[in-house]
Order: sequence, then C-alpha cells, then structure tokens
Amino acid sequence: MEKKFRTLSACLRRGRLSILFALLFALLFALQTGYGTPAAAQDTAAGISGQTCSATASGKVTDETGTPVSGVVVSDGRNCVATDKKGRYTLRCDPSATHLFISVPAGYETTGQQGFGSYPDFYVPIEPAAGKPGKLRADFRLRTVPQSQQNFTLLLVGDPQSDSDQQIVRYERETIADMKRTLGQAGTYAVAIALGDVVGRGDGQSHLKHKRVMGTLGVPYYATAGNHDKDAMDYSGETFSKALGPRWYSFNVGDVHFVCMDNVDSFEEQKKGAKYHAGFSDIQLQWLRQDLAFVGKDKMIFLYYHIPERDHTSHRNHDAVFSLIAPYENTVTACGHTHFFQPYMETEYGTSEYIMGAACGYFWRSHCAGDGVPNGYSVMTVSGTEITDAYFKGTGHSRDYQLRLYRGDDIFGSERASYTYGMGSDVILANVFFAGMGGKWKIEVFEDGELSGEMEKMDPSIGDLWIRGYHTGVKSFPKKSASAPCHHLFSYKLKNPDAKVVVRATDPFGNTYTQNRITRAGDYGDATGEFLQCPAD
Repeated sequence: MEKKFRTLSACLRRGRLSILFALLFALLFALQTGYGTPAAAQDTAAGISGQTCSATASGKVTDETGTPVSGVVVSDGRNCVATDKKGRYTLRCDPSATHLFISVPAGYETTGQQGFGSYPDFYVPIEPAAGKPGKLRADFRLRTVPQSQQNFTLLLVGDPQSDSDQQIVRYERETIADMKRTLGQAGTYAVAIALGDVVGRGDGQSHLKHKRVMGTLGVPYYATAGNHDKDAMDYSGETFSKALGPRWYSFNVGDVHFVCMDNVDSFEEQKKGAKYHAGFSDIQLQWLRQDLAFVGKDKMIFLYYHIPERDHTSHRNHDAVFSLIAPYENTVTACGHTHFFQPYMETEYGTSEYIMGAACGYFWRSHCAGDGVPNGYSVMTVSGTEITDAYFKGTGHSRDYQLRLYRGDDIFGSERASYTYGMGSDVILANVFFAGMGGKWKIEVFEDGELSGEMEKMDPSIGDLWIRGYHTGVKSFPKKSASAPCHHLFSYKLKNPDAKVVVRATDPFGNTYTQNRITRAGDYGDATGEFLQCPAD
C-alpha cells in the first residue's frame, strides 16, 4: 500500500492523470474487496479460503444433457436469485458468505461429490478465480431423477456422534449397513438427513471421514450442524462447513421443500464444555425469507435443525422462523440432540416437531439409548405433502421390533445399583419405541388370546429402568448421562398374573406390532447386541 501511495505522489508531480485515475480505481477496488481491511475484520468476515471475499458470482445450471434449467434458486446464504430461461444467474456475494449453493429443484438431484460417493454436490466455496479478484464462476450440473418423487422414503438419523475411528467404523458397519438394507426394500426414491452432532470429538478429518461414510449410502445424504460439531472444533462451525458444506440451505423433493437451519446459536465461552444457546441468527432469517419467496404455499415445508425448539419463544428468532413456515400446506420440523424420542406439537403454530433419538444411542457404549430404545433411525414415507407412514428402525433388528415388555416387580441392575418399578408381578410395562411420534397410538393387552384392555401412559420422568439397570448397575456408567426420560412407556394391571400376555401396538397409520416376550432381570441381550439379527456382510 505504501508503494501505491509513492507512485500516486509521483503521478501528481508529473501530471500523469491517466495513470492517476487508474491507480485510484485500483485502490478503491482493493478497499471494496477487502484487501485493505484490518486483519481482525478479515477474520470475522472470512470465507473458507481464509480471505475476505466480496465476489460477484455468475454461472449456469444445466442438466445431464447440457440443457439449461430455469428457476433454480442460487444463494450465498444471505440472498437468493433464480436462474433465467437460459439457466444463467448473477449474484453479488456478501463479504461474510462462505459458500455458494443451489436449492436442488424437484425432479432433479446432483451428482455425488468426487471422492465422497453420493454426498450431494450442491455447493462450492466462495473463492474468486485466480487473476480475477471479485469474480466467481460457478456452474452447477443436475441430473434428472428417473423415478417419481411424489412418493419417496425419508431417513432421519439423529446424532451419529462418533468420537473415534472405531466408532466411525461402528457407524458404517451397523447404521449405514442397516440403512442400505432398508433402502433396498423401499422401492421408492429416497433421501437421508443427519440431524446434527455428526461427530462427538475430533477435528476436520473426523468430519471428512464421516462424509466418506455418508457417501457410501448411495442416496443424497444431507448434514446438519450440531453443538458437538462446533464446540469440539472452533465454536463457529467453520470446520464443519469446510468439510460438509453450508450450515443452512434448502432442497426440494416432489412437493416438499426441505429447509436446514443451524440453531446452535452461540456459546458463552470459547472453551470445552461451554454453555451454548439455541436460536436462529438474523442472517439465517434474512436468507429464509428470500428462500421461501420462491416456494408456493401449496408445498410442504420440512424444517430441520439440531436442538429441539419446543415452543421456546426465548430462542432467538423462534417466532419469526415459525411464522414464516406456518402459512404452507403442511409443516413438519425434526431435530435430534437429546438422544431420546419425544413427540411435540408447536401449540401456537400447529407444527409437529419430531425429536429423534440417536444413532449412537448412549454414545456407542451399548446398543441402546438412555430411554431404552435400540440404536437406530427413523423412516418416513412422504406422499405429496403428507407423511403417510413413519416408523422407528432399530439397527440390526427387523421393522417389526417396536416394543419391549417388562414385569412390574423385576429388579434390574446389580449389587452396584439396582432399580425396580415396584408395581407387582401382575403389572405389565411396555416401552413402545416410537409411540406418540406422528399421532395417537393404541396400546392393547391380550390375556390368553382375549382382549383385556388398553395400557396407560406413564410419567416420562420414571424412565426405562431396565436400561438404567444395565448402564448404571452392570456397566457402572454415570446415572445422569446413562438414563433419560421415556415418553413412550406404558403400564397395565393384568386380570390374571399367570395369563399368557400379548401386547399389540397400533400406530396412526394402521400398522400393528405385537410382542409376547417379556424381558426379565439380567436379560440384557438388547443392550449388549446379543439379539441383533444383522445379515453377514
């Protein structure tokens, strides 16, 4: 910069106005593009390349034949534009933006990223072309989906949260392998979503390892940022973004507009274990308004994020976000974070919130989570703008395995720690893993082949004492982290304690699941993985 001013002074002395004007233009351009920005400001507004960028992006969106695709929304995460009839767009990128991405339109998908299988290639880092500061050329290639998207399968995966290479291997061999089998039986178009906490601890390489594993699924598998994806690395989410792409974005499948947002809003301190706050940033809200402006009100909005909202109007921009999606034909939200299943209804906005359990369960320490549900994921069938089927899929279990039964007088655990419901041998309890998710369930008891009555829902705070007995009593894991509320536990007092008992659970879609096997004290096969029925690789 000093050299530029010396040159400028010489020009003044010599009266070379043409050179002066050229230098003044160069100086102004440098200031505009951030080359004269103080280092601290550059750090704040840096793209993933580590430099401040205020680029004008332009390019073209085409299909696999080279035919232009019009109406495709392109965004820098702040502002949105749509491609014209020739598939072209131009967008002035915000200096703080890190990625340029498209909202994949219905009827199309992207190819997978090179080296990462089917992980969707829908974004590029904002890095101006060499020798062309301020200019970014980004073309996107789509491919036509050969099958209808009016009916499709959606896989929702809560908290993979691997802390080590060994746990990533478990994720691939157990969860991903099971998801592949489910997809092989679905017979429809499919897409998968990870609901945050992709990693538990680690660095950028951990995210990349997960990305490679996700890409082996064979269908588009989108990622959401969770608190562990941030506080394990850099608190800002930059490490996550470098590996897995933008932290908020959208895409379309059939009549459904999917919206991913990052609601891990901020941390009180920049240190391990720091308390974080939930909410949606002002920048995300700005983007969402523009993104939804391109979506007809007759579409379904499927909003997903990491931390449950649960009518938390104290969360930043909660009301603003939910007010934006409320006018649409149908709105559904999904999240993870808690590691237990819980249905919730946003009372003011009439939106179902699915709080999903974790693929890792109790952090890969067993084969069950703290609410007694096996490690697994959720499967939905979407038809038009409606969810027409939904169920939990336990990893390594058949679809039919949806409930576990206990006796009310059994004592679970060991001499270290033991737990009992203290209800007597004439009481049957049922942990119905997905009960309440997506509507009302009917849980019926049959004694000696005859309908005896319906089970009653128990207080969630009681919890699943069988899994608590295993985690804390047998394995000596801390009680606080090894157990969780159970929002799907039911009880029934038998008319005949010696009767042959069958429990039948009917979900809102008319699917019925039965169980006659009672899990007794000391029977921890579900927790250890003894009962898993995974086909040999």
